[in-house]
Amino acid sequence: MASRADQMGSGNWEAQKRRLTALFVRLGNIPALGACGNVSISAPIHVSGHARLFLGTLPQRAEPFLVKCFYVSGTEQADIEEARLQYEALVHLNETRGAVSGFNLVQPFHLFAEEGIIVQSWIEGKSLDRALGDAAFSGAQLLDRVAAAGAWLGHFHRFGNDGHTAAVSGTLMDEIDEGARSLGSHGRVLNEAVELLRNSVLAQGKTIQPVTTLHCDFKPANVIATDGGVFAIDFQLSTRASIYFDLAHFLNSLAIDLMKTRRPGLLLQAKAMQRAFVAGYERVAGPIEPLILAYYLVYDLSRYMVQHGDAHTSGLAGRAKWWAMERLLAMRLSRFRMLARRSAT
Repeated sequence: MASRADQMGSGNWEAQKRRLTALFVRLGNIPALGACGNVSISAPIHVSGHARLFLGTLPQRAEPFLVKCFYVSGTEQADIEEARLQYEALVHLNETRGAVSGFNLVQPFHLFAEEGIIVQSWIEGKSLDRALGDAAFSGAQLLDRVAAAGAWLGHFHRFGNDGHTAAVSGTLMDEIDEGARSLGSHGRVLNEAVELLRNSVLAQGKTIQPVTTLHCDFKPANVIATDGGVFAIDFQLSTRASIYFDLAHFLNSLAIDLMKTRRPGLLLQAKAMQRAFVAGYERVAGPIEPLILAYYLVYDLSRYMVQHGDAHTSGLAGRAKWWAMERLLAMRLSRFRMLARRSAT
């Protein structure tokens, strides 16, 4: 992130700030914010391959607001469609959620549709992945926030659930098979995962699971922890599929983030955090089937490893990362085997 900002240089940021300021001045007024002629735009507070975030202030408002610029990944082309989808999702949920405790939402203020820019409320807090590495957050505090993240996702899934169900797909691992085989001996555990899931009872297409609207990238980095609860960000409402895609993605991301924290005491709480997340979800959205969750945990982590298959060739740090992911996948496989044996008896 920092290197990308450094490469662009302060002159380029000033040019982008002037462009953003001009958009507000031309617009003149945003109902939720008031007159925008005297807007002030900060330097970027976050830069990634697909988004740049700026803070805006106005004389009549005590609180800043967020200006979120979307880009087609790795380019300077505005991602108009992604901005539209996220803005429409925020508008829809804010209009329909009612007074639901624990389902905190960012407030959408305006969409600059042709520029791929959302103006929304600014949440003062820390992303959960960063909180995991911050010694200011105790283990108990983090357990509470992980549980709150589970509850938030439960609310999100409830709003998108219209009662439909679908069978667990037996072809999920097909997309991973080729990538796993291309890794040769480094893909041994991955190939084992492909075969195990393909030959499991769940792959027969007879196991039913709930279908809902997915967040599609629910992970600690997209959960903001605040004194008033947690907020999830960066979602749209365009994908409907099994609830277990979101559940597994968060739990695997949490496990990987915990391995990066350099807080050994937290690693000892990894299972407790997983239980807290599941319990938070179940309190809101109903029971999770452990065997199906175990199936998706193996699938999601296998997919992640295929996407990062070059890690084992990226020096000592890369090999250490690959080794850690293999150990995590082996643990996921072991649990899936145990639960599959229990269900068969």
